[in-house]
Amino acid sequence: MPPVVYELVLAPNEAQAELLTETMTRVNVAAEAFAAAVFPAQPESGAALRGQVGADVLKKFKLPVVLRDIALESAAEALRRKSGKPKFGRSRALDLGFVVEWPLPDQARLPTVSGKRAIHTERDPSFGWVRSPLEKRPLSLERRGDRFVLVANDRPRDDDEE
Repeated sequence: MPPVVYELVLAPNEAQAELLTETMTRVNVAAEAFAAAVFPAQPESGAALRGQVGADVLKKFKLPVVLRDIALESAAEALRRKSGKPKFGRSRALDLGFVVEWPLPDQARLPTVSGKRAIHTERDPSFGWVRSPLEKRPLSLERRGDRFVLVANDRPRDDDEE
């Protein structure tokens, strides 16, 4: 039986936290560039978008294949949904889909711009999301159905407004 992954908290060290931030930023910048390269086309999928984006644009961001495909799919989805040119922002949620692996109950393997990295996890009583501080903001690995989404939030979910 697989471990219960939605009751874990990401606990990256400082270098891992920086790498996760860089990954989120580079994928979002790449997705925006991919969308801009073919705007106003509305491709059906990331694979269709890949055929329309020039090879030089694809290589420019030096993303591992799994992250490049995530960026292409994200750009294609944004082009289908919006009437204007999509803007992603550097900390937009990064849908990792099904690529998060759980080799150990206290470890998550995430794709990053430097290859897959194992991030230590700890038990958390919260249900449905895991978090850790990242650049003075929480970084969450949210479970949405059976998919995982890397999210940088503006403030912790458990902070109350005063």
